[in-house]
Amino acid sequence: MRKHICIFPILAVTFLILAFSFSIPSRADAASYQQLVFYNDDETVSCIQVGNYYFKQSSSAYATLRVSTKKTSGYKNTGIRASLYEWTNGKYIYYISSNTLYRYKLATGKTVKIKSLSSIICSYKYESPSFYISLIYGNYIYITRGCFDEWKYTTYCYNVKTGKLKKTMNNCDIVLSSGKYCIGANEYKTEASPRKITLYKISSSGQLKKIKVLGKATCGQWLVNGKFYYTVYSNSNSMGTASLYCCNRNGKGCKKLVTLNSTSNYIFIYKMTANYFMYYDGGTQKTYSF
Repeated sequence: MRKHICIFPILAVTFLILAFSFSIPSRADAASYQQLVFYNDDETVSCIQVGNYYFKQSSSAYATLRVSTKKTSGYKNTGIRASLYEWTNGKYIYYISSNTLYRYKLATGKTVKIKSLSSIICSYKYESPSFYISLIYGNYIYITRGCFDEWKYTTYCYNVKTGKLKKTMNNCDIVLSSGKYCIGANEYKTEASPRKITLYKISSSGQLKKIKVLGKATCGQWLVNGKFYYTVYSNSNSMGTASLYCCNRNGKGCKKLVTLNSTSNYIFIYKMTANYFMYYDGGTQKTYSF
């Protein structure tokens, strides 16, 4: 096993932590829908193809989604604010704006209001909840609500066929998925710090069925070659020792791959591949090869 080391500015470390904290790691195989994420790990994606359409972000301060049937030309503005939580199957885009779920038809450019979420409020009446689509699987759209005053996430499930919205899991934010399996974060955090994560299976009725707790103090999870990878820390108050685990999508075959001990009391893995991963040991960027 080889380790490659280079010094990286502390400022860049801080920026990366913030980006990681408020972005959703990439998801795959969510039925025929794909999340439009233009920033993944440490890389920017300029163009995403789904079906017969290509998607880009506008370069304005308030970026919007642009779409074309050609990769290099003909892009039109959809008017949809790019927020990392837009999902498409190459026919429709589902997104949330002003606490309302919308569907945009790519062939016509028309938008339809699907469901108002204004009745789902926080316990503190003066606080506005945040909503985003955390997963689309089959006919089920999973919407996560965050409330700062409650210090928790709640995930709801909207059934496209019946038009009904119901709460499916308290203290859960779906952060990664593959097919009918998904990982949910069970603690509300406002920064990149360890939290509990649980592996779930989506039932035929759209419910999230708990399989197992993957870790009580984790920060970072990835899907690589059909397996879930995740970082587990020794405790939720320290990021000085981190162990990397992987398991099959159904939670079986879990194994520890490596344990990293920081020289500066801080380990943060931010990029994962089948052959190596990249991480920070304090302000130093390192690469670990399998």
